[in-house]
Amino acid sequence: MKLLRSLQRPESLLRKGKRFAEHGRLRRALDLFDEILERAPGFAAAYNERGKALLLLEFSQRALADFDRALELVPNSGEYLNNRGSALLRQGRYPLAIADFTRALSLAPEDPAPYNNRGSAYNKLGYPQLALADFDRALKLNPDYAAARGNRGTALWKMGHTEEAMADYGLALTLNPRHTATLVNRGAAHHFLRDYDRALADLNEAIRLDPNLAAAFRVRGMTWRKLGDNAKARQDVERAIKLDPKLAFKPAADKARRKSAAAHVRRKGTRRHSRFTTVKAGQTQAS
Repeated sequence: MKLLRSLQRPESLLRKGKRFAEHGRLRRALDLFDEILERAPGFAAAYNERGKALLLLEFSQRALADFDRALELVPNSGEYLNNRGSALLRQGRYPLAIADFTRALSLAPEDPAPYNNRGSAYNKLGYPQLALADFDRALKLNPDYAAARGNRGTALWKMGHTEEAMADYGLALTLNPRHTATLVNRGAAHHFLRDYDRALADLNEAIRLDPNLAAAFRVRGMTWRKLGDNAKARQDVERAIKLDPKLAFKPAADKARRKSAAAHVRRKGTRRHSRFTTVKAGQTQAS
């Protein structure tokens, strides 16, 4: 089989690897991308695609190295910059991510993905008004962009616009009922509104779609505790920490990160913070 593949052009193998990735066969895709790069170490698109697969597998540092290499080969690619920004966003390096998304937009101003991702970084930094402006731009370019619609709901929630936020979550899930990030965020909103049955419904569905979604277990554990089921609460929180050990230190880490990054983005106006759980805001752009 490998002998037959050796007769194929790298571009043909890249298309095959992308199909594997699109169907969730990420390890198989990585094997192909590795093989391509052994044969064609200057193939920027292969580094980009391997980085995207690595990011989906939560190997953000390795993904970052691949996006760096792709950008060394093709410095003015808005797509590669957006994807590197997504890796930085996943690592919580928000100012650097914002810089990459902003540069990506200077190269590809009609692409909604960098607007959505930059908005996600602003949301994480606690600047929902800036985030809202970016999500609005993304949705103007693509009104059916489910991730941007859901993220817009989170920005509205943080600004205290509860009804509008819930409406955006509903619209996002109409566009994509399998969007687990929005399910978790709407579930968290229901939790803080003390609508625990609806919270459980959203969180259960998120976990059904992605059994490894740490944030869903974390919020569901909080919900079980409010319902007085401490055994289920403990089980879910332990599962969340097993999936993502950083959650054990999340409140302190978030506070320190916001404090260190606050000097990067200074704008007038009030900000409302809420105890709100968001998940994996960074989204890679399909090429």
